[in-house]
Amino acid sequence: MTLRTTATIFAAASALLLVRPLSLAAQTTAPAAQDTATAPAASPADIAVGDHEPRLLNPRQLEARERSFYPTLLHDAGVVGTAQMRFTVKADGRIADIQSLNSSHDTFAEAAVHVVHGLRYAPAVSGGHPVDAVVTLMVEFSLPGHPAS
Repeated sequence: MTLRTTATIFAAASALLLVRPLSLAAQTTAPAAQDTATAPAASPADIAVGDHEPRLLNPRQLEARERSFYPTLLHDAGVVGTAQMRFTVKADGRIADIQSLNSSHDTFAEAAVHVVHGLRYAPAVSGGHPVDAVVTLMVEFSLPGHPAS
């Protein structure tokens, strides 16, 4: 399995990531006080020296969880696919508010919730302080010789 993600964050911040999520927007206010779905993305002026986006602590953990939670019926049938997930990495590193944005099969979306729930992230940092951030991540369920598409 491979982790294929694309970044929509600025080049200055992307060098600081081990895994580049599809998109993310740092939240500098309490999550209850701001709608995370409409939060603006950070601009180059907002990214100070030492600030960074959330970072997946162990990228191999994602691949292991994708294998572990691969739906048995789909695996046995040779079905591969993806699920695009959005979630919040809290200032303390916990994962919250997991949502499936789209998936190639409903069962992959359900499995991807379990994959994401067990991931461990270092939180985003803004102004020297940990902050909540919204991350979008593509979870891939693939078989040897059959990449997810």
